Amino acid sequence: MSRTIAAFSGLTVLLVAILLLAAWFLLVDTSALQARAESALTDALGSDARIQGGLRVRPLPSPRVLLDDVVADDLRVDRLDVLVAPLSLLRGDLSVRSLRATNARLKVPGGEGEDLELSGCEVDLQALRTGYTNNTPLPRQLAFDADLTCDRVEYGDVAATAVSARLEAADGVFDADPISLDLLEGSASGKLRSDLSGDTAAHDLTFEIDGFSVEALVELMTDEPLGEGSLTLEAELSSRGLEAADLWQYLEGTVLLTGESLTLHGVDVDERVSDYESASAFDLYDVGAVLLVGPLGLVATRGRNYARLLSESGESTDIERLHAEWRIEAGVATARDVALRTPHNLIALQGALDFNEQRYDDLIVAVVDAERCAFVEQRVTGTFEDPDVQSPSVLEALAEPAVDLLERAAEFFGAECCDEPFYDGALGHPRDDDRE
Repeated sequence: MSRTIAAFSGLTVLLVAILLLAAWFLLVDTSALQARAESALTDALGSDARIQGGLRVRPLPSPRVLLDDVVADDLRVDRLDVLVAPLSLLRGDLSVRSLRATNARLKVPGGEGEDLELSGCEVDLQALRTGYTNNTPLPRQLAFDADLTCDRVEYGDVAATAVSARLEAADGVFDADPISLDLLEGSASGKLRSDLSGDTAAHDLTFEIDGFSVEALVELMTDEPLGEGSLTLEAELSSRGLEAADLWQYLEGTVLLTGESLTLHGVDVDERVSDYESASAFDLYDVGAVLLVGPLGLVATRGRNYARLLSESGESTDIERLHAEWRIEAGVATARDVALRTPHNLIALQGALDFNEQRYDDLIVAVVDAERCAFVEQRVTGTFEDPDVQSPSVLEALAEPAVDLLERAAEFFGAECCDEPFYDGALGHPRDDDRE
């Protein structure tokens, strides 16, 4: 009997507490609270924010505020579900414990029409903590854990889908780890750390894109089919600052692009290289731009030079292997081991891309023989906007029309290597297999 009385008493107390809590929330002035919420959002976003769908308070099962159709310049959120501290509501402000954003869309205007757009985003932010002081910058005040997903993220013509990231922030350091997304018909993963705790922001990015499509990459540059196959891109990068110019100036790291069994349309490289007349008129630079430089070339040229490779000949080149390793220091990408191998030739690249000055730094694309000596080469200098592409040069000793340059090179160099091999990297020459 005593247990029954105790249980009944406990239930009564619980019901009374619920009724008191409900009555308590009826005292909340939602109009004033909405005005405060809009003011807080305006301050946080740095642009005029409006809650067009209204504000509602829900006391159960936990105190929360629902904000519908939140709009601020280029940001729009269908709903913000905010878990708050109960006492803060009666004070007329919002002490946020966590929040969830549903179907958020964001557009960040960029230069030359290359805007950053996020759509179909869900944000689940937990353990939000702030330490407001007058002298502390906002990024150093925030601490939270969050999960982010977006249906689509676009930057210019590049689109990523199925984007997800685990986010953490504390003491001015923001981590996105892991990050996953689908890009260029391949799967990408990585992590990003941005340290805003010091006077200058510092960033570290590691990512890999596995099996991305050559066709999808080419579509960013031209509607014509330039190639087929899949590539893998690995990168470890770091930089400083927040402005684009600073990010390029302090960019450091490595980029590795690899692939096998690729096809390049519009030209038969082996056929062109086989005799002096064709080799003298053939632009090695185009091949280098499409495959050897790869995504870095897209950044440098913005696709202007790729269409030069196209022809209506129906010719194509089989690329057995591609290996392009770049080292970036102070915004300058230098070729460390960059080459591709066809069934009969090895084409390599030397030089650098200066992203600070927007220039080619003595870029050379060459056909090398079995001893890794260049016997056909083409030099590129000048700006990305207006490059100076010199005519291909063929070693004078081999310059006899209507001869097979490969055989002629083999006879000329024999078993002796040139004074300074043009290429000494990971890829072997097709003739290596012949000599084994």
